[in-house]
Amino acid sequence: MHLPMSVRYGPIFWLIMMCTTVVRAQQVDQSAPTVSPADSIFCSKQEALLEQAGFPDASCVLADDQLLVSYTRSKYRLGATSTRKLLSNLGQLPPDRIRSVNVTIADRGIPFYTLFIPVENAVPRSGDASFEIGTHPFPSTRGRSPFIKGDDFTLLFSLDPQLRFAFGASPDPIQIQFNLLPRFDLRLWKGSLFRFQYIIPVWNELDIPEEDFFRPGLITLSQFFRLGRGFFANSTVGYFSTYRYGAQIQLCKFLLRDRAFFGTQFGYTGYASYPKRLYVDPPVSGWQVSDVEYLDYLLTAGWRWNKQHVQLIAGWGRGLFEQEIKSLMVSRQFNLTTVELFVQQLDQEWNYGLRLQIPLPFYRTFIGNRVQIQTSPFFDFQYNGTQNYLQEYRTGHRLPFLSDHLHPDLFEL
Repeated sequence: MHLPMSVRYGPIFWLIMMCTTVVRAQQVDQSAPTVSPADSIFCSKQEALLEQAGFPDASCVLADDQLLVSYTRSKYRLGATSTRKLLSNLGQLPPDRIRSVNVTIADRGIPFYTLFIPVENAVPRSGDASFEIGTHPFPSTRGRSPFIKGDDFTLLFSLDPQLRFAFGASPDPIQIQFNLLPRFDLRLWKGSLFRFQYIIPVWNELDIPEEDFFRPGLITLSQFFRLGRGFFANSTVGYFSTYRYGAQIQLCKFLLRDRAFFGTQFGYTGYASYPKRLYVDPPVSGWQVSDVEYLDYLLTAGWRWNKQHVQLIAGWGRGLFEQEIKSLMVSRQFNLTTVELFVQQLDQEWNYGLRLQIPLPFYRTFIGNRVQIQTSPFFDFQYNGTQNYLQEYRTGHRLPFLSDHLHPDLFEL
């Protein structure tokens, strides 16, 4: 398929333009407020509390009449239990010392979301809590600001399980594939993330011989942007899932008191795989790459009912191989478990299904100075009701949606 030059090189042009604005978009005042020794000891204890709970880059600062807390977001969302414990420690301060607790979640060193909890006589009025998403200059948040920690060249290692099912013919009606996915994430500079993921096959009954072998999963470089006024952007280049490589750009806008959002993404990709077919003559081993020739896009709009922990997302666009996509998804969070029902129309054919995200009980984390290690916090499962399912790729990076950050109990502190 031959595309006009503006279409073929448009995503690359926007990627360069967005990268040139990262310094300007991220300039903030990082001046630290002056605190007393007693306040410093209190804040150090709270930082240790958060890091013990598995929150990296924890920062706690007493500024004027506010307790300013920040940390880097974790995949398993904010633990409401740790937040309750932090709030219970306010009794260690004089009754009139602070009037609010501001908890800010950062992504790759860039602030994304702030939860404001009023305090009266050292007692948090959690029922009056509110939140804001990037709607004002940060870190100037109703007064002086905490440091947003997050050193460059910080390495994160994690190990994720992958389980896939397929319906087969008798005598093997259900085919199973199980893989282990070790992943290395390296933060090179503010907002950036280099990711390398490898696929280790453990059990494979699917009729895809090359998936019997060790192979790369993701090799990507991503840049996250906070553009102000509720706008966020993310750009990614590299090797993606489903044997795709190329570039993808995402843009998201939050509005209406951050309950609604609009998003869009554009991808420009080609085919790439690393097959090993040792049963043919001559054997095949090595990279096989096509030209970058497929343009895909998706427009989404969503609404979140915070008290009910429900999120509704509608989408329209064009997928790989020029599939027209119409989709509707509704999800509900039950503590750390997420249940999502979806229906899709793909080129006049329908598909429906279920997605589950279930927390794993053996989650462990280690936070070092420059190295962080964690096991997979979740198991993801998807069931498609028909074989007309959407052929899509994943870059391993997506814009931060509220469901990735918020534990539902935050609204019931």
